[in-house]
Amino acid sequence: MRKSIVAALIVSAAYLGPSPAAADEIVVFSTPSLKPVLDHLGPKFEGSTRHTLKFTYAAVAALKREIDGGAAFDVALLLPAAVDDLIKEGKAARASRTDLAVALVGVAVRKGLPRPDISSPDALRRSLLATNSAAYGADSASGKYFLSLIDRLGIGPQMQTKLKTVSGNPVEAVARGDADLTVITVPNIVTVQAVEFAGVLPSPLQNVTTYTAMVSAAAENSAPANAFVQYLNSADATAAFIANGLQRPAP
Repeated sequence: MRKSIVAALIVSAAYLGPSPAAADEIVVFSTPSLKPVLDHLGPKFEGSTRHTLKFTYAAVAALKREIDGGAAFDVALLLPAAVDDLIKEGKAARASRTDLAVALVGVAVRKGLPRPDISSPDALRRSLLATNSAAYGADSASGKYFLSLIDRLGIGPQMQTKLKTVSGNPVEAVARGDADLTVITVPNIVTVQAVEFAGVLPSPLQNVTTYTAMVSAAAENSAPANAFVQYLNSADATAAFIANGLQRPAP
């Protein structure tokens, strides 16, 4: 009888999962581009594991500065170059490096304005010159790409009076009416209601952004941190990435 009771208790414990005492807080640093995905997937991971996730969102350059300054974290979702630098510096576990998703660059325009023609490099050049204002994030990878794009199109000087630097998401600036358009990765566009998605840039000007996960080499909670990265890379999580304008990397 005693053996039967013990066996029943073991089965019950396995069904209920880990005890609350085994739950950990996982500190996650992430680019804002992945926030809609993490807003969807985070609660699912927390519900199935009892771990809690604490997110900090900022531009990759800002997060890299925080890490270089000694900020404690468990998981970081950044761009590949930043992750590779952290691995070289001994701040990230090499085995944890995981390319999670890729994003294309598109154009967002304020609702109510004519949708610009961006079907070719020449059409994009004309549309940018015709706009009254264009927002970009000075400290973001997309913002830096936009500045290089207008130089590549040969309209850098002409655009200077039209540019509006923003500290937050430039798509939100467009939604508020602070600017007519912005050029940024698609995931930043599709989740904002008050803008129109004008489409992706033409192939000759396209820039593919990869988002890469890694676990801190100094993570206090390395096992749950690795489990979270594995969950983000699982087939169950793919639909959330696609719904937010992202694609899985090619095998």
